[in-house]
Amino acid sequence: MATSVPAGRTLGEYLREWLGARFASELELAALAERGLPLTTVNRMTRHGLTRDEVHALVIHRRTFKHRKSSHQKLSRDESDRAIRAARILARAQATFGDSEAALDW
Repeated sequence: MATSVPAGRTLGEYLREWLGARFASELELAALAERGLPLTTVNRMTRHGLTRDEVHALVIHRRTFKHRKSSHQKLSRDESDRAIRAARILARAQATFGDSEAALDW
């Protein structure tokens, strides 16, 4: 399910949309990664069009995800960093192509 977004949005807005996190600066985003993003970030990325297999390959292995979910843990620092990196690429593509479907096709 791809989403279309209006033109004129900033890269940060696209990134916040992909991550489902609030941050006002790169420093705050780094602090979020240090603390660990919530597991809902994975669901957020799949709602924007990535498959579960893609998220599990890029961000967190399926088995680790299940373990973290059952014990109500956040993503680790490394997993959060991978989520942010993937979201940055997809946000940049979405800003370039105009919608998430075209970004994912790319």
